[in-house]
Order: sequence, then structure tokens, then C-alpha cells
Amino acid sequence: MVRSSGTFVATFTAKLTSEPLFFRELKISPLDAYFDLIVHGSWKYFALALIAFVFYQAWRLGKENTIATLASFIKSRNYTFIFIGLLIVLIFSLLFGMGELRETIMTDYFNRTIKNVVEEGTELWGYTLIFWGSLNYLFDSKKNLH
Repeated sequence: MVRSSGTFVATFTAKLTSEPLFFRELKISPLDAYFDLIVHGSWKYFALALIAFVFYQAWRLGKENTIATLASFIKSRNYTFIFIGLLIVLIFSLLFGMGELRETIMTDYFNRTIKNVVEEGTELWGYTLIFWGSLNYLFDSKKNLH
């Protein structure tokens, strides 16, 4: 168990080190199986700790700086890609993944393979938009520094 927990911590830390804090939060719940190696349901405590850290960072930077940075990000053209990607991942894919809704619409024509392909493809499209927007925002931010 100690080895599994150590591997978990190393994997989790490696996956989270180079991402914005908001996107780190999105990864915690899907990693529930790894968190269950520690204690069942412990992902909630990691999520709360990360949320507390995000609020601490915002408080440390100050209200004006945090709001100015957020406003600058929202005004950027890359915000649109990230926002639409988040909508696809967080709303559409969750709605599409609901069994009752899907089975009501498809009735006798329900096919799990087709459902999985469409659902995973939609999520991939959303993550691609988030990645594209994030990558372009990174390059634009580096250009503005020079």
C-alpha cells in the first residue's frame, strides 16, 4: 500500500505541475480511483485543498491584480477557445453521458459502441479546444513579455 501511495503521489504531482490551477481542479475527480488507494472518497479533500490554494494565490496577489489578470485573459482571443472547450467538456459531454436521456432519445436504436465513440469524440474535441487556446495564450503571453 505504501508503494502504491508513493506511485500515486508521484504520478499525480507530475500530471499537475505544469497546468493552470483551474485545470488542475478538473483532474482531481476523474482520478478518484488513485485517491481511493489512500482512503475512499479522499479526492474531495484534495479538491478542497486545491481550491483553498487557488483562493490563497488570488488573495496573495491582491484583488486588483487578480481581477486585472482575469480581465486581460477574458479579453484575449484565446479565451473563446478555452471557454467553448470547457462548455463542451463540462456540460455537453455530461448531458450526453446521462443514461436516461440517451436511452430516451435513442429508444430501440441504442448502441453502446456508437454512444462511446460519440461521447469520447466530443470530449476529445473539447479538450483539443482547451489545449489550443491554452497553447496560444502561452505563446501570446511570452510575446508580450518581450
